[in-house]
Amino acid sequence: MRRVLLLLLLPIVATLPSPTAANGLPAPDLPDPQAVIDACWAVSKEDRESPVTERWRNGHLKTALCLENKIIDLLDTADVGKSFLTREQAREELKNLRFSAGRLYWMIYNDNDHCGLSCGTIWHSQHLTEVSKIYEQMICTLVRTTRVHSGQQNANGPTDKARPCPL
Repeated sequence: MRRVLLLLLLPIVATLPSPTAANGLPAPDLPDPQAVIDACWAVSKEDRESPVTERWRNGHLKTALCLENKIIDLLDTADVGKSFLTREQAREELKNLRFSAGRLYWMIYNDNDHCGLSCGTIWHSQHLTEVSKIYEQMICTLVRTTRVHSGQQNANGPTDKARPCPL
């Protein structure tokens, strides 16, 4: 009986779409999100290690802008948002996010009544670090969700809590 059932189901199973394709689209070739994130931090390492505040801040800005560009590239690669946003509109949305979140974080770190006259220049780039953390999470979510939707990964895992990007 089991063999008969198996023989009846085999043609049906053989015609099911490939798990690497969804809605007829091939599964996108997505990079390791942690490698993307690490590369963006690497481009600014020298500036971020400088004792000069302006270079330090510029280094953090370089990383945030690099992560923004990687998100735009990943949106294209993953075929995400094309029916709602052009590439330039997505770039504008990320810029708005950078400015709004950055402004709020700037106030948290630098416009604090408990600092007295000044909170110190060390905090002048911390808002950019926080924006970069938001972008890092977006990269991880974009890659993981696209992998789930395209059948490359199931929705429950795998996850590795030791990595910033649980994929």
